[in-house]
Amino acid sequence: MMLQIAPLDWQPEIVVVEQQAHALAWSERLLQSCFGSGYKNWGAWVDQHLAAFLIVQEVLDEWTVMNIATAARFQRQGVATQLIQHLQKQASQQQAIIWLEVRASNLAAIQLYLKCGFVERGKRAQYYRNADDTREDAIVMSWQA
Repeated sequence: MMLQIAPLDWQPEIVVVEQQAHALAWSERLLQSCFGSGYKNWGAWVDQHLAAFLIVQEVLDEWTVMNIATAARFQRQGVATQLIQHLQKQASQQQAIIWLEVRASNLAAIQLYLKCGFVERGKRAQYYRNADDTREDAIVMSWQA
């Protein structure tokens, strides 16, 4: 699989990937609001198909991962790992710290972030809403070169 990572401009396919990746997907309007000043966004393409995307909010030397999503047919193939590694390279060049929150139940994502060198910094109690209207904690993690 030949993967190409590059800066991402808005395209409707982002909504499709988001819906495949997350049970409580962001709306098209919310996704579009993350394409402008203060954001750095990257896409991962396989054969000209958007396989995954990464949305990062930039405030000075702190970058926050707002969303990462991988299309269903590309999940569990290392695409998200390569996107995170690309982000780390970019952040290292800018001497930026990367922050993120992840659902406490999302063990696969937590393992990915730990494998990529992220460190758990704390928790946000009842941060995420679940489909059944219950709440779930977020694990706060960071990475710095």
